[in-house]
Amino acid sequence: MTDDGLPEVSDGHAAPALGSELVASVDSGEPLEVSQLYAGVRRLLDATTSDGRKVGDCRHGVYLFVDYDGEPIYVGQTRADTITLPESVRGTILPVGSRRQREHPDIRLARRARTIADLARVISERRVSPGIRRTLWVQAQRLEFLAKNRLDEFED
Repeated sequence: MTDDGLPEVSDGHAAPALGSELVASVDSGEPLEVSQLYAGVRRLLDATTSDGRKVGDCRHGVYLFVDYDGEPIYVGQTRADTITLPESVRGTILPVGSRRQREHPDIRLARRARTIADLARVISERRVSPGIRRTLWVQAQRLEFLAKNRLDEFED
């Protein structure tokens, strides 16, 4: 159970999972990071709720992906029928070892800067909606927040 009382899906033990994901990554020719993401999503969809229902079998629901600061990355929902929604489930997509590495402040800064550069490139090459420009602005604000916090760690 999480702090909010929601069932939590364990990512298992990092070492065995990493070994099998490394083999899958080599076999498929995709980067390990991609294999880990797909394996994590598969694990969450295969999880069962307390009433024995498989999460991936639910036909209706709302889902939310958040970053390491709890900021929403993606929010979605299936059809908005007025139905009884399945029990909430919370879990992490990445194995503990990969998550720990990605949580390092300098790695997070580098990844955020790369995301900003990618967005700016797309904006410069195409006609885009205001939404992607807003996304670039939000990403820049998050980069500033991360950079200031990291600087404060060294100046205090």
